[in-house]
Amino acid sequence: MISQTAINQLLSVWAVCLLTVLPAVAQTRDGPLKQRLQDKIQSEVQRQSGQARAQIERQVQQQIASRPSPAEMAKVGQVQTALNYFTFDAGPVDGLMGQQTRTAIEEYQAYLDYPLTGQLAEEEAQFLMMAYQGAQTNSAEAQQVADTHPDGIKGLLLILKDGAPSEPTGVIPSFRTTGNEEVVSAFCAQPEASALQPSLDQTLQPLFCSATQAAMAQSDALAASVTGFTPENIEAQCLGFAPALASVVASVSDRPATDVVQGAAEFIERTGQDPVEMSGIAEVCLGVGYRLDALDLAIGSAVLLTALDAPVYAEYAGYHVALGLGIDQDPMLARSWFEVAMQDEAVAQSDFGKMAAERLEALQNALMQGGSDAAQVPSFSVSK
Repeated sequence: MISQTAINQLLSVWAVCLLTVLPAVAQTRDGPLKQRLQDKIQSEVQRQSGQARAQIERQVQQQIASRPSPAEMAKVGQVQTALNYFTFDAGPVDGLMGQQTRTAIEEYQAYLDYPLTGQLAEEEAQFLMMAYQGAQTNSAEAQQVADTHPDGIKGLLLILKDGAPSEPTGVIPSFRTTGNEEVVSAFCAQPEASALQPSLDQTLQPLFCSATQAAMAQSDALAASVTGFTPENIEAQCLGFAPALASVVASVSDRPATDVVQGAAEFIERTGQDPVEMSGIAEVCLGVGYRLDALDLAIGSAVLLTALDAPVYAEYAGYHVALGLGIDQDPMLARSWFEVAMQDEAVAQSDFGKMAAERLEALQNALMQGGSDAAQVPSFSVSK
């Protein structure tokens, strides 16, 4: 018979064995299980990450697809510019049809008794742009309406709607200027100066026409490098810029050139625009102004370029003031602009600058002779 003591010793041995063997067995069993669990967790994480990545990619593609094209943005930008001009607050001209722009459209529609949709019908957009472009072409008359109509410049829309033609032509007869209506193409088509009876206008004509041709050629070359905008888009953008230059242009005919240039420099600083970018914009818009006979745009662009450390462009303002093209005529004031253009190191070392230097040399010779009329008095004497 086994004693209790032996039994107790046997139980102790078994206990030691269990304590030693069971953890090893458990470890052997749980090792693959733990690995399988980790693999499953990793697989699930990868699956969910893939789904999240795919969802993000779909959202990005949807955003890209829903974003308007450059042409559409340019068209909306033109509408925003026109709405803002007529004091319907469309907000920043960003080319995006946001809520503020839709609200401005509704205000425009309400003012002219159009259906309130927040979206411009074709005829509504056409009338808005016709009115805006007509106001830019005839800025003096537009300003007169703004000063006298109870609704300000907005009242121009009512005036035009009451007498608007059935098919908008882009030119508003009631807004044609009453002063000098010569435009660049007509002026440059005049016969060249007579050798017997030249005048100041005839002396300056070939120089001015050469300058406008150079400006248009430079504008075309720069515009060709602009991506995402058609020539029509660029022209519309420049025309939309013209109203901002109104105060600069207005000062050209009644203030010395140096004062006007200083004012233009302050204007550029207020815009916050990078000077290099502003220079490129002004060079493009200068040519657009001459191509479209938008003389306010051309004059304003030339003054901006003069203020942007390119004084040779003062030549353009000088021609306009001397000839009374698009601005009041004042030959004496014109001389101050020509003097700015002729100052030392004013001409840039480029093809454009070299052409300007040739024109300015011819101009300086004419000015030194007393303005052409006095210089043409015959030099021979007659004995009686």
